Amino acid sequence: MIATLLVGCALPDNAALQSVQTPVVSCGAGSVPPGAAHYALASGRQTSDTQHAAEDHIDHYGGCDVRRLIPGHFRLAEVVSGDVDGDDREDLLVISQARSPMPTPPRGTSSQIERQGSAPAREENLNGYRLTIARPRQDGPDCEIVATDESLIPAREHRNFEDAFDGAEIHDGVIVIKLRFFMGMGSWRAETRTLRFRRDGRGFRLIGVDSTEWMRNSGEMTKRSVNYLTGRMRTETGNMGDEGEGQVRWSRLAPTSPAYFGQMGAGLSYPLPGDVQ
Repeated sequence: MIATLLVGCALPDNAALQSVQTPVVSCGAGSVPPGAAHYALASGRQTSDTQHAAEDHIDHYGGCDVRRLIPGHFRLAEVVSGDVDGDDREDLLVISQARSPMPTPPRGTSSQIERQGSAPAREENLNGYRLTIARPRQDGPDCEIVATDESLIPAREHRNFEDAFDGAEIHDGVIVIKLRFFMGMGSWRAETRTLRFRRDGRGFRLIGVDSTEWMRNSGEMTKRSVNYLTGRMRTETGNMGDEGEGQVRWSRLAPTSPAYFGQMGAGLSYPLPGDVQ
């Protein structure tokens, strides 16, 4: 896959905090349209030379030196801009990933380098992601880091796991992180999960989660839309092959302490109301 820059537009969320799909169009890696709100590098399996060439086009973004916001051994995966603190200035969400090779995986997991016969090794990056929220400095150019999270999207334990990162956006002050769980072999279960964070006096609070889980063999499906601000959850059950809406019920959430960006662990493992313990 050749590395490309993608340009997208944030779409409004509906009242039930349902996830939305951001349309993207490809533009040449040699040009970056001015004023674009969302730049992404095609993730995962490019050659390093092509990857680095594409990254060089977004060293600076909205007046920020993006390279200063990520560790030197990380590659830039995606940049999203939007006002997250209400000061009418563009803040950044920078998603980066440690370059391969990574340290030797724990015992019982696959190596990051797969060798097939005598062919050259095919490198696959199983590392987790670092998410960085940055804002323009009040006293000069460039940006300062507001918050970071290195546990929300952890390293993959095995190459059978698909990349969990599925995109990001900022809309109306809300940071949206999209995740997915899918295994090529080893499990019929699959899930997409969208996390929403909004700034309050303590940090960036988790205000909503949309989750769709299904079994690929049977089609059995459960959708949950959790709104932590209203304390309500919409649950829909049915089958992926059925037409129309499944069985829907609304429920009240039990009182819990708020969760915050940088403190909640892996996003796909974060317990949701109704999870079987």
